[in-house]
Amino acid sequence: MHRARCRTDRRQVLCWIETLGTQLLSDLERPMRDAARRRLAGLDARDLDSLITLMEAVRTEKPVRSRANRRQTLIDRQWAGPRRQGETR
Repeated sequence: MHRARCRTDRRQVLCWIETLGTQLLSDLERPMRDAARRRLAGLDARDLDSLITLMEAVRTEKPVRSRANRRQTLIDRQWAGPRRQGETR
């Protein structure tokens, strides 16, 4: 990898990947893909669909419209914390 400060804006650092770095990334591509497949192998089609929907929502910052959170988003449920006696949401 090669780095250099931008001549017109010293806050910027310009980076270039060299041949050896490109080869390393190429060598890692298949093992990383295989590892991801192994991690997701236990999910059925419905779970994969839910995962994709949630990941797209996080990436695009759009509200999720999946069946799993018609009433309340997963994040709301996770961060809402325990209810006090008599409290409703």
